[in-house]
Amino acid sequence: MNRTLGLAGLTLSLLCSVSPVPAQQRPSTTITSFRGLGWGTEAETVLAAYGDPEEDAMLDGGLRMLAFRDSLVGQPSVVMFGFLPDGGLVKGQEVVGALEGQECVDLIRRIHRFVDLQYPLIRPSEEARNNTPGMICEAAKLGGAHWHRQWIDTSTGSVISVRLDTGTTRISMTYESRQFREWVGAPLDVVPDGGEDVDGSIGRVP
Repeated sequence: MNRTLGLAGLTLSLLCSVSPVPAQQRPSTTITSFRGLGWGTEAETVLAAYGDPEEDAMLDGGLRMLAFRDSLVGQPSVVMFGFLPDGGLVKGQEVVGALEGQECVDLIRRIHRFVDLQYPLIRPSEEARNNTPGMICEAAKLGGAHWHRQWIDTSTGSVISVRLDTGTTRISMTYESRQFREWVGAPLDVVPDGGEDVDGSIGRVP
């Protein structure tokens, strides 16, 4: 059964400051955790590590989300942990504000490298589309472009996605366990088909 989970409200008011909690994990061959906390970790463990959350919300279907201010690749971020009553930690997400022009492209590439360094043996897939003559981040804000990259761990069923979605001013990095993806009824492959050449899409200029 599909479930729509509204996470945007947890991020809009928080992308403004940085906390000192480190984000980098050690390299791994399988996706079994988010920020060093394994799938199944209880919310109390996250609260003990991160302190009082900026947001503590119960979303549709019983998913509890804890949100904290933090940083990702040097940019202010909002980091969120998702818990199911019968599964503990099943999802993690980190969101940063999109920059302008080439700086935005460079930021997304730094996030890609951040994930690549954690999971060097998992080959990602990537897709981008730009329906304008301009740079991809500006086009995405206007609803004319998107850029998605994902890492699929076939041994655990977990998926990592880095997304610049159309109509948004944010870049998201999302870790999802098999249990979460089964809970929302998501397919394994979350990158849409039919994209254009990535380099051509992200670097278009008038």
